[in-house]
Amino acid sequence: MLSVLTVASVSLLTWHCIVNDPTMEPPIKREVSWESLAIAYGILAFQFDIHPTILSVQMDMEKRDQLAQPILAAFLSKNYILSKNHKAMSYDLTH
Repeated sequence: MLSVLTVASVSLLTWHCIVNDPTMEPPIKREVSWESLAIAYGILAFQFDIHPTILSVQMDMEKRDQLAQPILAAFLSKNYILSKNHKAMSYDLTH
């Protein structure tokens, strides 16, 4: 119950700050591409599918206490790949 209240309060406070930010500029309208849809789907699928996957992987491991190492390696490699992809795709939005 405490975790539900924590997530709900953080979500509400975040949305409150976003909506009431006086310095917020209108969003830049971009065309939706297949790549952005694939990235959005991947993010959502990861968020909802990773917990059961981690639990089933942990149950299949011989040394269950070492689960943190592959998870950390997966997050670091994913962030590395996304940062390289972001640098390659970034462009100046001031024009």
